[in-house]
Amino acid sequence: MDILVRFWHNDQVATRYLTLVFIGHAKADDILSAFYQCVEKLKLSKILQISMDGPNVNWKFFENLQADLKKEYSHEALSNGSCGLHILHNSFKYGESSTG
Repeated sequence: MDILVRFWHNDQVATRYLTLVFIGHAKADDILSAFYQCVEKLKLSKILQISMDGPNVNWKFFENLQADLKKEYSHEALSNGSCGLHILHNSFKYGESSTG
């Protein structure tokens, strides 16, 4: 699992690679635990959005994280679907096919 952090810095969005965790085949609770270990120095109250690919275990991880954020900070992260790349690809594909 790659952890990248995007944040606002000097009037622009900055992206930093935080770490990589090898967890192999894992359940959602294992992924959530590894995620918390990776981001323990960050302020989880400021999480805006989590990006991920589409396997069901990732959706369960996201659901569990949402529940924790709501319980601890009274807010949830935004969901833009399972994979931003797939959303952009499909949008482009649809736009291309509809314009001939």
